[in-house]
Amino acid sequence: MTDYPLNPATTAAIGMDDDSLTAADYLVQQARLEREAEEVLPGKFDECTFGLGYIHQPVYVCITCSRETRDGATDAAADDDNGAGISRELVVDHTAGICYSCSIACHASHEVIELFNKRHFRCDCGSRQMPHATCTLEKKDTIVNDENRYGHNFVGKYCRCDRSYNPDSEEQTMYQCVVCADWFHSACIGEMPDPNEFDDYVCTGCVEQYAPIFKRLPRSDHVCIGRVNPDTLKVDSLLPVATDKFTTAEALDSAVDLNVTPIAADEESRPTKRIRSDDPISSTATGADGYKLVPLVTTPTTARATDDTPCQLLTFPYQHPLTLFGRDGWRDRLCHCPACYSYLRDHHLLFILDADEPYEPEEDDTASTGSVFDSGMRLLSTMDKAEAINGIMAYNKLRDELKSYLSPFAAAGKIVTEQDVRRFFEVSRSGAWVYL
Repeated sequence: MTDYPLNPATTAAIGMDDDSLTAADYLVQQARLEREAEEVLPGKFDECTFGLGYIHQPVYVCITCSRETRDGATDAAADDDNGAGISRELVVDHTAGICYSCSIACHASHEVIELFNKRHFRCDCGSRQMPHATCTLEKKDTIVNDENRYGHNFVGKYCRCDRSYNPDSEEQTMYQCVVCADWFHSACIGEMPDPNEFDDYVCTGCVEQYAPIFKRLPRSDHVCIGRVNPDTLKVDSLLPVATDKFTTAEALDSAVDLNVTPIAADEESRPTKRIRSDDPISSTATGADGYKLVPLVTTPTTARATDDTPCQLLTFPYQHPLTLFGRDGWRDRLCHCPACYSYLRDHHLLFILDADEPYEPEEDDTASTGSVFDSGMRLLSTMDKAEAINGIMAYNKLRDELKSYLSPFAAAGKIVTEQDVRRFFEVSRSGAWVYL
């Protein structure tokens, strides 16, 4: 983007202070701000996403409204206990999430932070979660979005270190977990593959929470597995990628690396893995821990489970904590057998099998059609003839009054400040003209 700074030569020549600028410089500055707004806010914001239900979408938090909700709650609590132990810190219970459109149409003058994409979330703007806000796009003051989930991101905290994020001072790269959608500092993650070598990241907490799936993924070209140190909670090593065919010695070494543990009793009914007939490891080959070694069938599965789809996960899960880094196509190779598919469905994880593209607002096709001035002139050309004539007459009257008001400034070589312009409009509204 081309930057359009104020003209320093002009500023120095006429002795402008930091609060003054010429009309020409103002127009340049306005054009720059409009270009920046188009880049940051490219979509239309005339419809709230509430009607779309619980969707994967960009979510924002209005800190201003959250503080008002907090203050109302703490004031009520203070009345009950004389204020003892009442904290004025922002807490998750007093926060809410709003959609892209509401962040602009309803909260443009507020302090708003962007949480980026969140799954299964419905806009809270103007709902009972935000009692001090009124949605200008859709009435929903009696609504409770009871399926929304709120975490520490909603109070501006991120990562397992629970640190506040400041875009102006943050120096570390942060990665979003594809499951929980929280963001993690690279230093808190630990050892990682090259950022260009993976597409998705699954944090340790999610791997542990959904261990029947994520802790039984075999090593392959599509999933890089990071071993997590249980004391530091950081990845201290990346497990080597397994080859398609093992020798017996490689298989035994692999078993030692896995440090496997038996699966839970309710998992024992899972379909067993298909043995490759051309693999030198027999069904009786065992590792150092006495567990049977079962090679991976690497053929990608279909998107839906069928009764004869074999389970492609390890029979026994890894015992130590893990972090996963998914490479291109890793979702396509996740197991789709009936047992795994049911697990993913019951735990609301079916999105992990798809591209899971978030909702994006419709592109604003009027954003790049000119400046505010140009838009005004186009609107004028579409008005009724009588209304257009009245508008032009009002404009001419305002122009003449402003010209008369500024004449003394021009004669005296005096700089027109913001306060002078504000005074003009105050006097104009009152109808009592006083010229300098």
